[in-house]
Amino acid sequence: VSFLDFSYLFRFVLGVFGWVLLKFFELYRKHDCLWNHRLDKYKNRDAKESALGSIIKEMKIDGFTIADLKNKIKIIRTMYKKEHSLFCKSKKSGMSTNEIYAPKLFWYKSADLFLNNVTNTRDTSSNFVSILFILK
Repeated sequence: VSFLDFSYLFRFVLGVFGWVLLKFFELYRKHDCLWNHRLDKYKNRDAKESALGSIIKEMKIDGFTIADLKNKIKIIRTMYKKEHSLFCKSKKSGMSTNEIYAPKLFWYKSADLFLNNVTNTRDTSSNFVSILFILK
C-alpha cells in the first residue's frame, strides 16, 4: 500500500464520515426535544426515546442502539462546548479579528446553528491577581 493509496482512502473515509455526521446534525436539529432544554418536551422521556429511535432509523446504521446514540450525542456536545468556550473566550479577550480562535471541528458551524442558543458559557475569573496580592 503506497502513501497515495492511504491518502486517498483516508480522504474517502473522512468524506463518508463527514457526510454521516452532517446528516446526523440535520436529524438531531429536527428533534429539538433532544437538545433544547427550554422546551417542556425536553423533560419527556418518551418523546426523547422516540426521537432517538427515529434518528437511528433514518441513519440506517446496523447494530447502532439508543444507548450508542446517547453516548455519541454526549461526546459531540462535550466537544462542541469546548470549542464554543474557546471561541467565546478569545472574542472576549479583546484579540483582533484575525487572532480570534477558529474552531477546528469541521462540523462546528453545523452544530452552532442550533446549539449556540442553548449553550451557556460560564464567565470565569482568574484568581491569579488575588494570589499575587496575598504573596506581597
